[in-house]
Order: sequence, then structure tokens, then C-alpha cells
Amino acid sequence: MLTHLQDTLYGRIEHSPAVLALLQTKEMQRLRHISLSATPPWLITTATYPSRFEHSVGASYLASLVVKQNEPMENALEVVAAALAHDIATPPFSHLTELFMPQFFGKDHEEYAEDVLASSEFSQVLVGLGGDPEKVAKIIQGKLKPWSDLVHGSIDVDNLDNVLRYSVGMGILSKPHYPYSPESIARGFTIANGKVHLKADLLPEILGWTNARHLTYNFIGTDANTIPNQMVKRAIDLAIKAGEIEPGFFRLVDADAWDHLRTACNPQTRQLISQAERWQFHERVFLYESLGPSSALQAWLENPETQRTLADDIAAEFKLTPESVSAYTGKSRGYRQIDVPILNNDGTTIPPLTSSMREYWTALCYLDPEASVDRAAVCSFVANLMATQDPDWQNTALGR
Repeated sequence: MLTHLQDTLYGRIEHSPAVLALLQTKEMQRLRHISLSATPPWLITTATYPSRFEHSVGASYLASLVVKQNEPMENALEVVAAALAHDIATPPFSHLTELFMPQFFGKDHEEYAEDVLASSEFSQVLVGLGGDPEKVAKIIQGKLKPWSDLVHGSIDVDNLDNVLRYSVGMGILSKPHYPYSPESIARGFTIANGKVHLKADLLPEILGWTNARHLTYNFIGTDANTIPNQMVKRAIDLAIKAGEIEPGFFRLVDADAWDHLRTACNPQTRQLISQAERWQFHERVFLYESLGPSSALQAWLENPETQRTLADDIAAEFKLTPESVSAYTGKSRGYRQIDVPILNNDGTTIPPLTSSMREYWTALCYLDPEASVDRAAVCSFVANLMATQDPDWQNTALGR
């Protein structure tokens, strides 16, 4: 009987029969067809990406190392199962479509995991193995401490795997130049006094992880990634407004969701999808980045409604077709403070670590290169919208 899998990062991974049984469920097999990249991989001209299935296998492997280090460990099966299933409710195109899930379900993908698990083959198999699906859902959502900190924490088996797997997939990192070992850090997790801890002698590895996150999110913020991402997001938004997206869309795999957008939706959505897959991308015409905007401007930039309506506002103001404008507003995802206590050998705790990236807020606007409009006028229009939130906004810009 098969007892192992071959993994890109870790080589031969030995798995228990329980994990192998869970891997074969239809919910896990679906993740073979969901990319680890939020931007559909066929739109990225600079890299290739692994699947959410590969990442889930890697995260569960790291969780199993934590369990072995802490044997006997309460909720051991549930921790490994949660690491395996933490992306079980991921929609097609991953984070790209998560923005729209609250409109349909009132939940993000981690909260929606509870719904998926409730009537799943995965849960049936888990119960047969003696596991508790409700505990698995709570661990995925960060609601069963300290065990949930291993899967849903500031540094956890999910992030240890996905940062390196994503960076290797896009060609930023390659052997033997990995800046950290996910396995070493996973083996360094201990549970004591109701908390998850890491050891101070792992500090070089932990700093290596923060540096790898920096490299990863630097790429995520490039035009090569953000422009096709926002074009597809705009295409989906237009399809939702036309009533062409049903709740079942969020359970499709990438290729089927793409086919729906490309063939079954309104002309504006189809136009955007056609342009994106031919690499006929929009061009960036406006960029605002700030480390410290006012609280009012922060709230406006982080409001999902701003992101959904900004492109509409620009199109209406300049009488442009809806598909010729896309936009993004929000807060950077790369910043991370490590909340897991890091202990010296004498039991004292070192101060909390933060990632090498700083937290910032941003607004970006894109236009079809063929759009007949004064780009400077568009910039002025967006600037005026921001000024209604903070008249002093320009003085906070980073000046890129």
C-alpha cells in the first residue's frame, strides 16, 4: 500500500493511512485544480505555480512534524486534518474571488469551510478515523487555541509552506538557496502552559521566513501580477451585477470558472477575459501608496465597496465602457507581526518580531490602452475622491 508522496519541496513524504484516506476525498482532490496563485496562472507571463492540493499536502506534513515533536498531543488528528483541509473552501482563483464570498454567503473562505465540512466526504472519512470535524473547522478558523495557532497563526504550518512553495514556483527562490527550512521551524513548535512557543535558536530560520515573505509580496505587488488579477476581478464583478454568478460558482475549479466567464457571461465580462488570456492587459494610470494615511482614508481604502465601485465611478465620469476600467484599493498583505512567543533557553521571551515589510495602504487604477480619455484627468478625478476623505492625502504618499 502507498505510504508516501513525492513533494517538490520536501522530497519523499511519509504519510499515515489516515492522511492518505483524507487526501483521496473529493473535496481534497478538487484542490488539485485550484492554483496557489490568486491570479490565474495562464495570465502570468513570468512564472508557473503549484496547486492548493500540493500546498495542503505540504502543510499537513509540517503539522505531522509538530505532532511528533509534541507526542502525546491532544487533538493531534484534528490538527493534521485542519492543516490538510485549511483551503477546502477556497473558491476558484483563490484570494481573487474571496472578495465576493461575503456577498453570497456572508463569510470568507475560512468561515465557509465549516459549511463545506458539514456535508462532506472529508468529514465522513474523518469521523470514521475517530476525528471531530467541528474541531477541525474551529482550528481552521483560529477558534481552538492553542492548537489553532499551529494552522491559523502569525507563523504557522500554512504560511511556512505557502511562502516557500509560491516563491519556488515563481522562480524567485531555488535550491540550495532557500532562506529557511519549513521542517526545522515546524519541529521547533512546542505547546506548553496552553500556548504555542518557538525556540530562540530558530531565530535565523524565522528571519529567513520573513525575508522570503518580503520577496513573495514584492512580486505580488508588481504590475505583471496585479493588472491581470484586477482585470479578472472586474470581469467577475460585472458578471455578478448582471446576475450571472450563482453560489455554485465558488465551488468550481479554476478552468471551469474561467470557461463560465469566457462563454456564458455578458459581453463586457467576455471582453475582459478574452483580452486577459491574450495578454492584452490594461495599463496602470494611478498609484497611491502610503505608510500612514488618515484613519478616514484608511477606512475608505479598506472598504470592499470602494474597490467594487471605484472603476464604475471612473467609467461613469468619463463615459467609458465598464470593461475598460479596473481598480484596486486596500491594505498590503505582506506585513506580519509574529505573535508566537519565542523563548530563550532560560525561558525568557524575546520581543515580538515583525516582517521586513512595512504595512501600507494603496489605490491603483488601470485603463485599457485603447481607452480614449485624458489619463491626467482620470488621476485628478481619483485624487478628488481621495481628498473628500482626507484633504491632506498627497502629503502621505510614498512618492513612487
